Amino acid sequence: MTDRVTLKYLAQQVIRMLSKGTPSKDSRLDEREIAESLRQELASSVYDKWYEAKKNKWETINPRLLSTFTLPVSIDTSEKANYVSVGVPYIHLPDGTGIWSVRPVTTKSAINKAMIPTRPQEMDVYHGTITKALEGQFSWFALDDRIYFTKRWGKTLLDEGVKNVLVTLVTVANENIGITDVLPISPEQRKTIVDATLQKYASLMGIMPDEVNDNSSVPR
Repeated sequence: MTDRVTLKYLAQQVIRMLSKGTPSKDSRLDEREIAESLRQELASSVYDKWYEAKKNKWETINPRLLSTFTLPVSIDTSEKANYVSVGVPYIHLPDGTGIWSVRPVTTKSAINKAMIPTRPQEMDVYHGTITKALEGQFSWFALDDRIYFTKRWGKTLLDEGVKNVLVTLVTVANENIGITDVLPISPEQRKTIVDATLQKYASLMGIMPDEVNDNSSVPR
């Protein structure tokens, strides 16, 4: 059970703790409401872990937060640009690091390197000088569910024979985690979000913190 912890399971755990055992049928504690509170605490915990890792120069990054996908390169005829469709829920972080890395699938050493991330609002700044600014490398920017690529010395990825790219994403997108989906988080994070949710509801219910502080049954 420890390896398949869900929001539903943790919500039931919180209800049992707040009820000091088996909750009565007329309990006002709503499982889905508590699951949503757990989801909010999970979001906070993941963001904290992410920025802690960033502060430490990524030395402590949890690989379970990341997933890598091989995506086919397509042509947007209206924009005259190459792109890939992400199609996978991922965390949208303020600094854009929800898309962790984008790399071409190729054996050409000259272009077999991670691409440079840019932002859509910066493209006008680079217009006409992008080749000089990013000489010898492709760059990318995200727009909706697509990742668009600039040209390298006038050539697109497909012009260079690159048909696929490797995209690494932060895929713990909490808003997309269902109540019965397995949570890809550490035991420490589980305890953190349960503790925070317990304290929130204990305060609302007028229960002393010590009365719900026995977390011996929180999955570890």
